[in-house]
Amino acid sequence: MLHTGSIFHYLRILEIVTLIPIWGILSWFINAYAPAQAPDRILFLFIVSLLATVYAFLTLLFYRHHLYTPLYICIVDICFFGLFVGGLVLLAPSVQNTNCVDWSGGVSGSGSWLGVAADKQCMMLKSAWGLGIVNAILFGITSFAAWELWRGTGVVVVQERVTRRRRRNRW
Repeated sequence: MLHTGSIFHYLRILEIVTLIPIWGILSWFINAYAPAQAPDRILFLFIVSLLATVYAFLTLLFYRHHLYTPLYICIVDICFFGLFVGGLVLLAPSVQNTNCVDWSGGVSGSGSWLGVAADKQCMMLKSAWGLGIVNAILFGITSFAAWELWRGTGVVVVQERVTRRRRRNRW
């Protein structure tokens, strides 16, 4: 049986592995548009994925040294969950109900293989969107795992304080 801390570390490594392709794909779009003209929906998800990669890497490194408490990690993971959901909502109109593959055999996209034409930009944008969904789910799960770690170690100790008073008799 896996310990919650081990599950947390495996999921954090999976987050890093799935975050790197997102900013790789979206950086291609930013380079294609020129940074000053890149759409906000692409820039938002790109910046969130960069920040999430740095955060996930740092928490993976420093968690064993107890520099971050699990409650702090839980709160920041929930924030990244919300940021990813926001980025996915912004990107959804671009990828929703779009067909990236033409099965008719015509050459309509940038790539064609055995009579099937595929639009490279559309497929890259959809893959970044799908990886964003995966990361939103992973950040939700790791926030729950961090909460469970904090709940398991967050024991509140109450000490009874004994005070002694000296009484002096005046008589």
